[in-house]
Amino acid sequence: DRLMVLAMGCFLANDSVLKLAMSSIPPLEALFLRALLAVLLGVPMMLFSGVLKRAPMMFRPSVLLRNVFELAAAAGYIIAIPLGLVNIQIEHTLLLPKLQFPAFNDPLTLTAVFGIGVMAIATIPESTAHLYQISLYVDHLAMEQGREKFNLSEYIGLNLVLDGFDDIFNGLLGSIAGTNYGENNSLMVSTRNYSAPALITAGVIAILLAFVGPLADIVQSMPSAVGGGLSIY
Repeated sequence: DRLMVLAMGCFLANDSVLKLAMSSIPPLEALFLRALLAVLLGVPMMLFSGVLKRAPMMFRPSVLLRNVFELAAAAGYIIAIPLGLVNIQIEHTLLLPKLQFPAFNDPLTLTAVFGIGVMAIATIPESTAHLYQISLYVDHLAMEQGREKFNLSEYIGLNLVLDGFDDIFNGLLGSIAGTNYGENNSLMVSTRNYSAPALITAGVIAILLAFVGPLADIVQSMPSAVGGGLSIY
C-alpha cells in the first residue's frame, strides 16, 4: 500500500513538473528528457522486480489501441504548437476556488433541474456497474489469497446515496456533479491494489494540484480540437 501511494504521488508530481517545464523550454525537449529518464530509471526497476515477464501484455490489441489514441492526443498538442494554436500564458501562481451558490429564483431554475436531472439516468447505472465490477475483482483477489470475500456489491444502495449527497454538496457550492471513471477501475485491476488509503491519498494530491495556477493555465492552453478529440476518446 505504501509503495502504491508513493507511486501515485510520483506520477502526479511528474505530470505537474512536466507541464511547468514546458512553459520555459521547448515541449519536444521536455518530452524527450522525460522519456529518457523514464527509460533509464524504469528498465532497471523492471528487471529487478521481474515485471518484464509480463511484457507481452503490452501487445494486446486493446492496450495497443489505447496507446494509439493517447499518442495521437499528445501528437495533436505538439503539432498545434508551431501552427500557433497553443498560447501558454502563466497568469496565476495560486488559484482559489470560486464559490457560487445556486439561485433558485432564476426563471430557468425548473428548466435546469429537469434538464440536468435526466442525466441521473446515465450516472446511476454507471455507478452501479462500476461497483459490481470492483466487487468481482476484489472478491477474486480475496479468494486467491485465501481470505474472506468482501461482497462490496451489497453496498450498492449506500453507494448511490453517497453519490447523491456528493452531487448535492457540489451543486450548492457551484461545482459540477461527480461521476465514476472506468480508468480508475482499470488501474486498480492492473496493479491489483484496491487500497482505500492509496485512493484517498491520490485524491488529496489531485486536490492540492488544483490550486497550482501555472498547471491550470497550461491545461487551458490545449486547443479545442485536441480537447474535443480527447472528449470523444
